[in-house]
Amino acid sequence: MTTFSVNTEEGLDKSKVCSEKIARESHSPSPGALFVLELYAVLPAAAQLRLFEGVKEGKRLVYVVDTAREKAENYDSSNGMETYEVQWISKPVRHLFLNMQAELKPDTVIVSILPEFNNEFPEYSPAEVKKVSALGAVPLKSMHIKKYHCSSRLPFPTSLKVTSLLEAENCLKALEALDCRDELIILVKAMTHYTLSPCHYRMILTVIKNTRHDHKCNPRLPLAYAISAAAALSLSNHFVT
Repeated sequence: MTTFSVNTEEGLDKSKVCSEKIARESHSPSPGALFVLELYAVLPAAAQLRLFEGVKEGKRLVYVVDTAREKAENYDSSNGMETYEVQWISKPVRHLFLNMQAELKPDTVIVSILPEFNNEFPEYSPAEVKKVSALGAVPLKSMHIKKYHCSSRLPFPTSLKVTSLLEAENCLKALEALDCRDELIILVKAMTHYTLSPCHYRMILTVIKNTRHDHKCNPRLPLAYAISAAAALSLSNHFVT
């Protein structure tokens, strides 16, 4: 016959400690609700003013500080693909962020970026005109700017590459968007009012042209398919919903 000995005193001591802990937690005040404020450089004006408002009693103030990195869209002119990369913000944006931090109350906790990373920031962000395809020569043609290969004639502060413009013009000729005098055809000139690439709206124009004299089928049905296909192909990433 086997007997087990139980230390009742030790068990009572443990249960007493647990009951006292539960009692202290039950009487202790709750931490309260969070009052979260975002803190980054491109905040709207209304959201920026919330930083200077008072916090209600019982709430905990939490700042969400910018990490000085952004998700930027980059365009590869060699293959026409768009990619998204996380990179450092530019120095002007960083200075704007630091100036906004300096206007906070003196008793707030400010988390600033170490000066050792200052050399990692680019001087300026790349121009938006370099993040899109050079097939934007179509609106330049519609603006009657014929010699747009010369950077001084472009209505942009940042000049485009001449090779990219020549490739875009060759693409327009292949799409039959230009006539023999390198002028936009009337239909393509009308389509420049829509935010579509030349390849996509040329697809729609081809369907309109082919179904104009075809009375055997409903012309609206092929046009609906063409518009749906152009809308799907206009997405930068077809696998992201």
